[in-house]
Formats: sequence, C-alpha cells, structure tokens
Amino acid sequence: MSKVSKILAGSFLLGLSTVSNATLLTAADYSSIDISQPTGWTIEAFEVPKLVDGDISTSGNGRFAGRISSGSPLSASNPFLITLNLVDLFDITNITLFTEWGNQRTQSVSALTLVALDSVGDELFNNDLTGISGSTGSFAPIDLFSGSLSGVSTLNFYVTGSNQNSSIEIREIQVEGNAQTVQSPTEVDAPAYAGILGMLSLALLRLRRKQAL
Repeated sequence: MSKVSKILAGSFLLGLSTVSNATLLTAADYSSIDISQPTGWTIEAFEVPKLVDGDISTSGNGRFAGRISSGSPLSASNPFLITLNLVDLFDITNITLFTEWGNQRTQSVSALTLVALDSVGDELFNNDLTGISGSTGSFAPIDLFSGSLSGVSTLNFYVTGSNQNSSIEIREIQVEGNAQTVQSPTEVDAPAYAGILGMLSLALLRLRRKQAL
C-alpha cells in the first residue's frame, strides 16, 4: 500500500517551475553590484547603480566609468571585475553590453570574460570575448550572450581590455530572462480524496483475493 500511495500522491502533489516570456531585468532584480578594480584604477560609488538603471543615453550623466590613473592597462592578468548578484535564480536568455559614452569614443570595452554562476558558485557558462569594439568606440549594443542559461545566481564580467588601453565607460548591462518560481502543491478537495481512497481500497481488495487463490 505504501508504494501505491506514493505513486498516486505524486500524481497530484506537484511543484512545477513556471515558464513565461523573457523580460528585461531591472535594478530591483539585483541584490547587489560588486566592483573589484585593479590597483591604480578608480571608480565613483554613485556611478555603480548606473550599470543597470535602464539609461542607455550617450550623453548626460548616465554611465559608469572605471578610470585608469596610475595603474596598468587591462588584461587577462589585470582584469576589472563587475559582479551582478541576482535576488533570485534566473533563467537567462540574453545579455547585452552598452559601452562608450560622450564624444571621445576612446573608452570602450574591447575584451571581457563572461562567467555565470549558480547558487553554490558552480560555473554554468564561461566565455572569452575579444575584439568587441574597434579602435574607435561605437554606441552600438554588443551581444555578449544569446541562448539559454538556467538557474543563474551571479554574473561576473571580467573586463580584460579597452580600446587604446584607456579607461572604460559602460552605459548599461542589459540582461533578459525570468526568475524561477515554484508553484505550491495543488490541494485535493474532499470528494477527490475520497475517490482516491476508494481506488486504493479496491486495488488492495483485488490484490488480497489474488493472494488467497
């Protein structure tokens, strides 16, 4: 009876992940943004939220900047790390970078490594991207990822190069996807429960009759 009960119970006590069309994540979908700049590089704390504030304008004050002062140019051994921590596990479909700002066009991200992690820090995705901007920066969006990543908790962007080995300017990091949600178990009403018990009783009665023969 125990085995039969578990099988029947499993047919109506279900927790299912919801599926919906991917949406553009907003600042509310991030629990924090961490920056780890190389020695000799500086940032302004008030600019950090601009990475995900939805503003992709090319002028005004809508960009984040990592400024080289006495430091060395960015490289694989001297990266500028931007970490986006999500409030929940997300299924990610697209990641787009908006780099460059203003009139100089010499402070674009030209190379980076994108790493996606799950809730325990295991890698779900790791990809090196080079040559994503030319010697003269462009305002055009840069597609960093397009596909399907399930259960993402953290996104790491290791910026490893800038055009002309300069400072970097990022107007926005856009991420598309949906949060993973689980439906609560479906409750069974009294008549349905009584019917299931009746089925179990009938099955047991038939089993006993066969054993008695």
